[in-house]
Amino acid sequence: MESDLLAIGFSLVLSLGGILALSSGFDDDDDQDGGGTGSPVLQPVLSGSY
Repeated sequence: MESDLLAIGFSLVLSLGGILALSSGFDDDDDQDGGGTGSPVLQPVLSGSY
């Protein structure tokens, strides 16, 4: 029983560490300050009267 709890705790720590490592690898910085993907941000254009 004790070894089962130890294995569950160890796997929980490893899985949380893996999730943290994966999520820190993704950068969602799109404000063009040197980070992000470099793709343009599309903004709506307000049209004047014709």
